[in-house]
Amino acid sequence: MTLNELKKEVLALMFESEIDSHEAFVFSVNRALVEIHSEKERLEELKIYKRRCVTNEYIKMLVHEVGKFEKLTLNGKAFSLTAVGTGSVFLDNGLSDENISFSGTATKIARKINAGRATLSFAGDFTYTVYDIASFDEIYSENEDDIPLYESRAKYDMRELDQRFLSFSGAVTDSEGGAIQGLKIDGSIVSVPPEYEGELIFHYRRMPIKITDGELDTVLDVSPECEHLLALKIASYMLLDGNEGLAEYYLSLYRSGIAHIKSSEGRRTGEKFHDVLGWT
Repeated sequence: MTLNELKKEVLALMFESEIDSHEAFVFSVNRALVEIHSEKERLEELKIYKRRCVTNEYIKMLVHEVGKFEKLTLNGKAFSLTAVGTGSVFLDNGLSDENISFSGTATKIARKINAGRATLSFAGDFTYTVYDIASFDEIYSENEDDIPLYESRAKYDMRELDQRFLSFSGAVTDSEGGAIQGLKIDGSIVSVPPEYEGELIFHYRRMPIKITDGELDTVLDVSPECEHLLALKIASYMLLDGNEGLAEYYLSLYRSGIAHIKSSEGRRTGEKFHDVLGWT
């Protein structure tokens, strides 16, 4: 259903040929969409494939002081660290070498280790701190930008994955619907142990897409079984000041219709799939 089709239905219910304020109409549409979504759950499903990401070696913090020279050796296929301050690190990865300068509050440095063994030498004229030095035995991408910073657990924020996220409607499961050992949920954030590899299936409720421009060809975000109720709800809003009796009648029809839909077993479920290739 488009906004224009809905407008024609509302006008027919109001016995009018035109609506005085298009802005007020759009406001009523958005309000009605939210109420219908809250009454009749729109359940969504989002799938993400998570790669196993376990560190081979890990150093939480290294402090470089002026005049000191630190050197360490890492084994694996890649490493990453975060440097805070101003300085440089000389990288000898067995097949080539590189001098990497950094300056700032949190500079990410990540490189592949071409020969399986790399030496990092830290130098500089200032005191600085290096955090979360981690090497990895497994890499899933040739792109060095995909090498992650160290995290003890992979974290997914549903409000970032879907800005219309409202709340979880069930447990986050694997591909067979089973529980994931060690998984934790805090509000909209799901954290997963680094050793887990496989599909994550998020089941959640979401808010409707808000109409922002008011274009008449805009397709409305409403379940097909609720389309006929949308006009009743909007007409009840818009008639409340001028024809309270008719507004109450349309509202009673809406309540009866939504109650019937809620009592039925069928629920419309949307599904999305994110195949995360590389690091997660």
